[in-house]
Amino acid sequence: MHHTAKPVGKCHGCGLNLGERCGIFESPHAMWQTHNVCPGYLNDELLLTYQESMAHKDANVRKEKRRLVARMRHDYAHQTGDRHVLLAARH
Repeated sequence: MHHTAKPVGKCHGCGLNLGERCGIFESPHAMWQTHNVCPGYLNDELLLTYQESMAHKDANVRKEKRRLVARMRHDYAHQTGDRHVLLAARH
């Protein structure tokens, strides 16, 4: 059997089709071979599950903290005229 993560032509139009891979299944080709229709094809429940899992993956606390400190430094330096300001991240 053909083992690849790349979606097949029948996956066109599915929300889980990410172009180079399927959002849920490791082998979309096998899904179409073993079933008449892929269980993930146009399945809104699986699409919502995938989107929720990706939303949690994108939450990066350290990155947000760095952005906040950078904004604080940028604003503070312009208000006081001092270009070399060290600010501690406040919670």
